[in-house]
Amino acid sequence: MIALDEEALICDFAETYHIYDYKSLPARLAATYAVGLRNESRIKMLMKKEKNGQIVSDVELLISVLIDRVGALISGFGGGEPLQSYVTQCYEGVVTKDPEDGIQRFDSVEDFEAEKHRLLSGESNGTE
Repeated sequence: MIALDEEALICDFAETYHIYDYKSLPARLAATYAVGLRNESRIKMLMKKEKNGQIVSDVELLISVLIDRVGALISGFGGGEPLQSYVTQCYEGVVTKDPEDGIQRFDSVEDFEAEKHRLLSGESNGTE
């Protein structure tokens, strides 16, 4: 690791362990700390790039795969409506407080259960 990029290793040690002089550590302890660095650390990302050309973290790779899979799943719905329309709807449902799509949303499980009970028991909510 030192031969690959000593400065990246120094930064990782400082960030992760607050060790600013790794040379003052016994070699075995420094090696143990180096192996224990997170997979997204500078030095481990450089090692991945050297080994197999991977230039993104495992988390970024997983997220990109998930986005691809969700996009493929969504594209199977909609009866010909463009995929972007469904992606926008999903996004707005998450970030918009009160989207104007006619879908009823609940702030808690209790609110949902109360409405489910009301509907199943045939009670009116006064808006009909």
